[in-house]
Amino acid sequence: MFESLKAKLKNVFHRSSEKLDSEKIYETPAETVAPVIPSKETVPEPAAKPVEAPKPAEEKLSRKDQLKLAKQQKAEKKEKPAAPVSMVGDSGKKIKEDPLDDVLDELELALLESDVAYPVVQEIILGVRDNLLNKKYSREYTLEQVVETAVKDAVRSVLKINEFNFKKWIDGRQRPTVIMFVGINGTGKTTAIAKIANMLQKDGKSVIMAACDTFRAGAIEQLTIHADRLGVKIVKQGQDADPAAVAFDAIEHAKS
Repeated sequence: MFESLKAKLKNVFHRSSEKLDSEKIYETPAETVAPVIPSKETVPEPAAKPVEAPKPAEEKLSRKDQLKLAKQQKAEKKEKPAAPVSMVGDSGKKIKEDPLDDVLDELELALLESDVAYPVVQEIILGVRDNLLNKKYSREYTLEQVVETAVKDAVRSVLKINEFNFKKWIDGRQRPTVIMFVGINGTGKTTAIAKIANMLQKDGKSVIMAACDTFRAGAIEQLTIHADRLGVKIVKQGQDADPAAVAFDAIEHAKS
């Protein structure tokens, strides 16, 4: 799910950059240059023809050095930080409204196709719009960087709303504490269970897993592999067993 979403967003960032350039939705203030008016009393002397220095012979790099140089340039390009949305100045690129809305429509569609909840999508779109509309950005950054950074900032703002302190919640609960994972297939529930179990173990908590997904083929085996790797007790029954019965047995085992 997340890999697909990242690919879609990357495509939106790239296409939005092309659209912004092709539609000319940004304004670049023209630079004025004062004309030079020669004095009537003085006649400018003809400029001396510059003498070109001999060009040094280009040093041919070996294949190994060429690969090393290409790798170094790629690493430097990767380490270049993304454009901060706060990079606003008196001059630069000013994004207009109408073409920006086209980009936001495409972004909204990509998020909805990736099963992002509609209210969350609206919060992200509004955040991106506020970050970009009528703002001026430095010429040293590409529009693709600007759009991508605006989306990241909007997502961070959404995630900060009603921030949940999981560790504090766990410490304040009675034992045993039940955590149920629900969701459609392929969203990473089993992996999330293993990660949280590992985190709780490192925090000194005892963990028991309950394989309540008794209908999906391979679900019990998949969770068992994670439990074995972490050294966690797992309660399970056979395929097509009653999930409620598995959960009941796990809670009773945790109480004992």
